This record gives sequence, C-alpha cells and structure tokens, in this order.
Amino acid sequence: MRSNKLIQFYLTDYCNSRCKTCDIWKVALRDICTHMDYKKVIDTIEQFHNADYVFGGGEFTQYKYRYDLLRYCKEHNVKYTMLSNAIDLSELIKLVEMFDVQNVTISCDGTRHDYIRGVLGNLDNIKYFVADYKSKISNLKISYTYSRYNEYNVENDMQMFR
Repeated sequence: MRSNKLIQFYLTDYCNSRCKTCDIWKVALRDICTHMDYKKVIDTIEQFHNADYVFGGGEFTQYKYRYDLLRYCKEHNVKYTMLSNAIDLSELIKLVEMFDVQNVTISCDGTRHDYIRGVLGNLDNIKYFVADYKSKISNLKISYTYSRYNEYNVENDMQMFR
C-alpha cells in the first residue's frame, strides 16, 4: 500500500451480467449507459497520485476508455485493482496481458454463480481465469457475494474456493 487513501471509481453503469442481486444491468436495456469522463478520472489520479485505486463499474471491461486508463496507469506507475465479472473473458485476458495488470478481483457467487448472475458459462470463465492466471498475477482475489440466493450453500461454495 502506498497510502491510506483508496479511491474506487464507478467508471460505467454498463454491465454484461444479469444479477438477481442487482439491477444495474437494466440500464443497458434502456440504452442510457454512461461512462465516467476520462479526463476527470486522470485529474483525480494526478491530484492523489499516491492513492490506491479500484476500477469497477458496472463492468470495467465495458468501460469505453479502459485502454487509455490502463495505459496511463502503466506509464505513471499508478497502483490499482481491476474489478471484473469475467463474462467477457477474452477482453479481461487481453487487458491483463497488454498492461501487465497485477491486481485483479473477480466477482463470484459460488457454485450457483451462473444462476445468480444470469449468464450461463460465467463460472467456467472464472475457473479458467483463476487456474490460468493465479501464478501470473501477484494479487488475484475472488470477491464472494453472500446473498439470499446462496446463503444455504455457503459450505459448498467455500469448498469450491479451496
């Protein structure tokens, strides 16, 4: 950690998931998605250069300025964590490899993940990414969302994570 400042950017309200626990994805259905202005993001980073950042959304892989932002961070040695649901696995991998991303947090709801997230095959994407990148990324985390949809399955979920 560089400092005690952690700034989390909610960069877009576009999300490619269909979570039962969240309805932000319905914004995309209404065709009114927004993306945080790139210049405002950079201005904040320049003002608080020693802070740690979290880049999320909606879904970060859907943020239209993601390449510019990660390029800037790499060139200016900005410490950040990228949040993703791993639905767009090819885009996630491309970003991680292109910008040598070393802090990634993947959202996972356990063994019932696809049902809860409403996207079939998403749990397989997560398993693939974790298996393939756990030795390539210095700080790879799984963020477990505990909800009424998996509260009776926590033991099985924790077994899967082990």
